[in-house]
Formats: sequence, structure tokens, C-alpha cells
Amino acid sequence: MTLTLVIWIAFVLTQLADVWTTIKALKQGAVEANPVVAYLMDKTGSAWPFFKLGIASSAAFFSHAYGSIWGVAGIAAITGVVAVLNLRHIK
Repeated sequence: MTLTLVIWIAFVLTQLADVWTTIKALKQGAVEANPVVAYLMDKTGSAWPFFKLGIASSAAFFSHAYGSIWGVAGIAAITGVVAVLNLRHIK
């Protein structure tokens, strides 16, 4: 397995973890801290995960296409931290 593939798998898994933990935390009374995602939630209702994933995936794609795979790794790392922080709000 190549490093690029491992990074893309990590990206996908962290995105899914972020959405899942956000949904769980919100159901338990947490408030979305990211103003961009909060805006998406307000404007798109329950469809917000699709928009959030689309934006993150587009950023990762363009980062890889026009830069390097390390931008994708950075996005995955940041999103992974957010998912872990979300876990603190899940009871």
C-alpha cells in the first residue's frame, strides 16, 4: 500500500468520524463551534454532512492535484483532532 493511499484512507476515515461525532454531540446538546459548518447547518438542515464532506473533499482534491499529498494529510490530521475533541462532548 502506498503512502498516498494510506493518507487518502485516513482522510476519508477522519471525515466520517468528524461527521459522526458531530451528530452525536449535537444530539446531546453540544453547539457547533466552526462558524462555517454552523452556517451550513443553518442553511441546509439535515443535509449539512453532504456539503461539509463536499467542501473538505474538494479542498483535499485540489491540494493534492495542485500541491502535494501533504495538504491532504494536514486536512486529515486537523479533522482527526476535531473528531477526538467531539468525543469529549459525547456522554
